[in-house]
Amino acid sequence: MINESSLDSLVHKYGCFSLAGSVQQPGIKYFGDSSGVIAYAESGSFPHATWIALGDPLAPPSSWEELIRKFTIQVSDTAFLNIGQQTASILQKENFTINDFGWEGIIQLDEYTLAGPKKQNIRNAVRRIEKLGYKVDELSTDENWNEISQVSQNWLRFRSSCRPENRLVTRPLMKRGRFQRLFGLWSPDGLLVHLVSFDEIWREGSIIGYHSNINRSTDQSPKNADYAIHCHVMDVLRSEGISMLSLGLCPDFLDRSEGLEQNRYLSLTLSFAQRFGGSIYNFGGIVEHKAEFRPTYKRRVYLAIQKPWPLSTVLAGLRFSSLM
Repeated sequence: MINESSLDSLVHKYGCFSLAGSVQQPGIKYFGDSSGVIAYAESGSFPHATWIALGDPLAPPSSWEELIRKFTIQVSDTAFLNIGQQTASILQKENFTINDFGWEGIIQLDEYTLAGPKKQNIRNAVRRIEKLGYKVDELSTDENWNEISQVSQNWLRFRSSCRPENRLVTRPLMKRGRFQRLFGLWSPDGLLVHLVSFDEIWREGSIIGYHSNINRSTDQSPKNADYAIHCHVMDVLRSEGISMLSLGLCPDFLDRSEGLEQNRYLSLTLSFAQRFGGSIYNFGGIVEHKAEFRPTYKRRVYLAIQKPWPLSTVLAGLRFSSLM
């Protein structure tokens, strides 16, 4: 077991990946101790459960190999979601197959600019929203929680009628959620119409960047409202000396890494989902929308699975993510 204070300390020291801010949510368990943990979701009953790790270990990189090895022998079916290259390399040596899971768009704020013809759509959207009288501001969960909650609940009610929220790539919106900041778009008549949460990314006790996570809107939100919010946040972070903003995960199973020996059955399943599963998750729209920013670089992330036949792993992931 690990207490809240110890988990906070691990996030502050080793939470340099985008899912670090999502490890503290209902249903997440922790393998390890105060020196390092792997955050995971469990489906089924031990020892016949499926464990799905969320991101890289919250531990000193020198201890990852041993911690991962101990984690993977606890149950017969484990998987790692949204991991970086180092974790993928370790798991490959443990006979896991590594599949592309997509990419994160990383913006280096000290060199990024919205100038140039390729970013004209963003500039036009921001100017149009400003001209209509909308304003972006940072939200307080103490002062603005009624408005925040109303936007979120209305969005969830509409969303649940067409696409459920995927808990494996985002987290619930919590009033006392740590490691987050909220920014919102206010209409000219003072209504909150759109909000985006940004999770802190830490390294060695300092915030090195933010990760764009929860994105919710009302039907009064203007088109491309989140462009205005993200551009405002970039200016705020620059003024605070923050150099990095992650636009969040773009699940893209069609853009595959060269030289990666992937699980054929999982690749077919994920590719099919991206091509024909738009009613469940808006794969194409998310990729195209975030690509408009022309991020400084794309950080590839991976999915690692233990079993050659991944059906039980896929079903476990769907159950936890509320997609079935």
